[in-house]
Amino acid sequence: MHYKVASKTFWHPLGEFAATDAPPSGQLTLEQARSHAAAWRPRIRSGEHPHDVAKRERDLKERAKSARSAAPTVAETVELFRERYLMPKTNRPDDRLIALRKHVLSKIGDAKLADVQRRDLNGILDEVVAGGRYVIAYALSRLLGQFFRWAVDREYLAVSPAERLVAGNRHTPRDRVLHEDEIRLFWSQFDRTDLPMTTALRLALKVILVTGVRSQEIALARWEHVDLEGDMPGWTIPATAAKEAVAHFVPLGPTAVRLLQSLESLTDD
Repeated sequence: MHYKVASKTFWHPLGEFAATDAPPSGQLTLEQARSHAAAWRPRIRSGEHPHDVAKRERDLKERAKSARSAAPTVAETVELFRERYLMPKTNRPDDRLIALRKHVLSKIGDAKLADVQRRDLNGILDEVVAGGRYVIAYALSRLLGQFFRWAVDREYLAVSPAERLVAGNRHTPRDRVLHEDEIRLFWSQFDRTDLPMTTALRLALKVILVTGVRSQEIALARWEHVDLEGDMPGWTIPATAAKEAVAHFVPLGPTAVRLLQSLESLTDD
């Protein structure tokens, strides 16, 4: 298209010529080109310059492309969430992210955060539910909602794709307890020599049985927190090892003391 501005003639391409009546995107028939040129004439008379308009459009596309390349990925934003939100609020931030890293980052970790759609998250949660992990799916849906709300608050996103995202079932506290016969059977099995289990693990499981501590609490235990001497032997579980992040004291009976003494002889710390 030729046009004049201040007596100077310019040429502006309207598009690639199409030899068919149904051109692909980016191509124009002769009739379409004439229609585009006719639409430009009043705009040129009002002071618009097609070259300037085209340059502005190119600049906008280039800025959008640069902004997209600089936008954080899901994995990068999860790491920021861990450092800036979870670490100041929880003692074990990595424990909170185990399921998210396993089920979410493994699939969309490299995706741009802004590209994540609700259907992507639903697809991930559907897979977890299909595997029978209903409680994990529920906890993961809650964590995803928390993560994306934080991302919106920090202006990494405009809208969260995880709003009202619920899957699986809420955890229901169990009231199942072992009967005396079951306890005797459970205890006797640890003395079997054919079990592929170390002596330390056998002792640790017995300690769990006689004290009621959690497996994580004994896994994180340090001998400096255990007092096996005196009239009131006990085990102080620090907040960093406790499930609710609250320190508590566990009295130790004679059986627990004997087990822990045997365990201490097999471990360093």
